[in-house]
Amino acid sequence: MGWERLAIPINHQDFSGKSKTTVSMQTLIVKCRLPVVLILACNTSGLAEEYYCDFRGRTFDNHSLAPLSPGTSRMMNLGSSGLEMKLPAGKMLPSVGISPVFRVRGDFEITASFEVRNQRSPQEGYGCGPTIYLTTHSIAETSAMLGRLSRPGKKQVYSTNISTTVDAKRQHQVRLVDAFGQRGKLRLARAGAELSFLVADGKAGAFRELRKVEFTTADIQLVRFAAQQSDAFTPVDIVWHDITIRAEELRDRPETLAKKERRHSPTYAPAPKPERLPLWWSLASGFAIILLVSVVFWYRRTH
Repeated sequence: MGWERLAIPINHQDFSGKSKTTVSMQTLIVKCRLPVVLILACNTSGLAEEYYCDFRGRTFDNHSLAPLSPGTSRMMNLGSSGLEMKLPAGKMLPSVGISPVFRVRGDFEITASFEVRNQRSPQEGYGCGPTIYLTTHSIAETSAMLGRLSRPGKKQVYSTNISTTVDAKRQHQVRLVDAFGQRGKLRLARAGAELSFLVADGKAGAFRELRKVEFTTADIQLVRFAAQQSDAFTPVDIVWHDITIRAEELRDRPETLAKKERRHSPTYAPAPKPERLPLWWSLASGFAIILLVSVVFWYRRTH
């Protein structure tokens, strides 16, 4: 495999039961040996596929999730409350996170529940805390971020951000909303080309929409659940309880690929650039134009 695996003590993984399959008229549920559920459902919302992982059972799905950035898995730990991410003070690491090793296509809802254990405000920077980040492999490199951040000046906010590349320059559209409490849920939802930023406070709070923007219909190449650091002076300590990804299609899921078929590797690779014509084709086209002009000139001179 091309990514780092999260090391988990053997007694933190559930191998007690065999894989189970339950079939009904409306839902096909496949339960893995880990507490991960992949649901292929016929529902009215059109979000036919679902991936769910609950970290509170001290489990991590190495089959479908991967830590991002080599060497950062040592800053993650599975506890009874979920997947802990701790970034110590003294060294600046922009973020530590995980990503599913599949793509997301069409409409979707991506949801994660979190807890902020250290709510210290940073001295400088954009802010620290849990974030969900999405990126597409489009020409504009369109991406989105939703986070619950502690910002300089003892400000607690929900941060929403849309980023695109225009004329080779990265442009950000940021909007901040006051946040209260240290637990909640973050959700990014796309319907058509519109993206909604939603949050829920506490364990059972209802979701409310913070913002809706024009996004893109391109496939989501990277979904990152991360702990974001703001400066080298402020430690970050958060916990992810569980994550849910519902979509019209979850492409390149490991269990759907052939044995030797290459798996999707989540990276921060730049977007594809417009293809250039090969040199030989450019030369041939130029020669053809010169030849055509010469023939037209000769024809007019001789007739």
